[in-house]
Amino acid sequence: MEFAHISQLPINRVQPISVQPIRKRGRSLEQMGCG
Repeated sequence: MEFAHISQLPINRVQPISVQPIRKRGRSLEQMGCG
C-alpha cells in the first residue's frame, strides 16, 4: 500500500534512489515476520 503511494508521488521521479532503500527495508521487515 505504501509503495503505491510512493509510486504516485512525484518525489519518485525526483529521488528514485530514496525509494530503493525503503523497498529493501520493507522486504527485510516482512522476512523477519512483521508482515
